[in-house]
Amino acid sequence: MKKYLVFILTITLLIFSGCFYTKLDTNILNYREEKQGIPEYCMLLPPEITDEMEVKDYLYQVNYDMINGYALFLKVEYSDENYQKEVDRLSGYKREYSWDGEKGEGYFLYDENCKYFKYPTYIAQFFGWESAFEYASIIGNNQIIYVYLECMEAEDVQIELDYLPLNYASLPVTCTDKQYCTYSDYITYRYYHQGVWDI
Repeated sequence: MKKYLVFILTITLLIFSGCFYTKLDTNILNYREEKQGIPEYCMLLPPEITDEMEVKDYLYQVNYDMINGYALFLKVEYSDENYQKEVDRLSGYKREYSWDGEKGEGYFLYDENCKYFKYPTYIAQFFGWESAFEYASIIGNNQIIYVYLECMEAEDVQIELDYLPLNYASLPVTCTDKQYCTYSDYITYRYYHQGVWDI
């Protein structure tokens, strides 16, 4: 009986150890394909990489475990003209939404005073669905970083701490407090306008 139990435990450990691994990719040529792994309602990330974008850094990370964690990081430098076009895209985003009978217009929140991030940041999700963060930070010198995080613990994510939300390590991995659960088209009505978020 002991040998049988040891055999079962050994097989179980081998199976589970093979299931828990991390995929890291820094090849920007894979951006379009890897972006398809991000939920389609995410509207802040650039739809594609164009010739007008000088990509400074890129990372796509998936932690395969009991709760899969995802991270996409893109750092881009723009010419003066294209930088302004991109800022206009982020600041001018609007989309009609209907949620539980409520209708309104959603837009990206702008954390100009750096309350939640080190840099001025456009926020689409801050602990949104799937415990996700989606934002674009204006870091200076015509550079913008775009980040998508989903169920990713601070010690596991391979992104510089300066580019993560402030106190990211102290936030839980999954969202249980409705105060933190936001979505770009919903946050403006339910949380921003009702004073939960003070940006």
